[in-house]
Amino acid sequence: MTNSPDRAWEQALQDSCGPFQVAWRRPYARGIGYIRGRATQGIGVHDIHTDAGSIHKQRQSVDWADDPHCFLVLQQRGGCHMNLQAQRLELQPGSLVLMDPAGDCSIEPAGLIQHLSITLDRQLVTQALRHARHYSGRLYTESTTGRALLRWVQLLATPEHNGFGQEEGLAIQESLIALLIPCLKGDTTDTKGAGLLAEPTLRLHAESLVKEFIQFPELCPAFIAQRLSVSQRSLYRAFQQGGSSLCEMIKATRIARSAGDLANPRQAHQSITSISMRWGFSDAAYFCRVFKQHFGMSPSEYRRNAIAPSVP
Repeated sequence: MTNSPDRAWEQALQDSCGPFQVAWRRPYARGIGYIRGRATQGIGVHDIHTDAGSIHKQRQSVDWADDPHCFLVLQQRGGCHMNLQAQRLELQPGSLVLMDPAGDCSIEPAGLIQHLSITLDRQLVTQALRHARHYSGRLYTESTTGRALLRWVQLLATPEHNGFGQEEGLAIQESLIALLIPCLKGDTTDTKGAGLLAEPTLRLHAESLVKEFIQFPELCPAFIAQRLSVSQRSLYRAFQQGGSSLCEMIKATRIARSAGDLANPRQAHQSITSISMRWGFSDAAYFCRVFKQHFGMSPSEYRRNAIAPSVP
């Protein structure tokens, strides 16, 4: 584990992920650089935090000896642009990308970001994708296969999954690669086609994403539209038919989850602010105001009434 935002951190990044170069946003000021990882039977899992101006790698060779890995990257916090050869991708929390470092590639963080990076054997990936036009791109996770891939990635990120045997490691790699193939193919389809989803179906997809990402402060109509490859206007229209709005649904869901924790005696040691932030509120005053509008009482009154001992 390294958290020094200088040459030592860049060296740790290179040791884990290959010959990437780091350019800091302000060369003479201290930035943030943190990497923690583990590797077992050919699979490396790395948790990366940084606010660098860019992380980049120039094309050096397509020789597998020089670039033995591809990276499965999950954007966990913050936003960034990723340049993969001819592609420029905008990543938000929940975005999943396959990165082939054999060509030019770079990451441009918009402030502090957190990435989960999983290394895969490049030869296995290229063999599986031998008919594909490229080995890099956004992975579409709205399908059943995509959601299964995302769950696998999240499972490998948990500390308790820090060791497995050689056969299990190979089987995990093969499973991940098999799942990502149809998800990567989605990158070559006409994204306008996603906008042809029937509005009831579109609403169901949006509601599912709200439940999945409700703890992310970045969750908003623009985030969901980008995830579903549709316009925000299409989303608004899908919710208007039900007499509600997507923004109201997000707010109501956050309030309901917060109220559930406030009423839970096991959460009594948690402050109201920490509970509100857990469910995506970034402003404590705003949370108290909308909570009172919804329930007719302040969060502290609601908690007191909910967990007060019953009087016989």
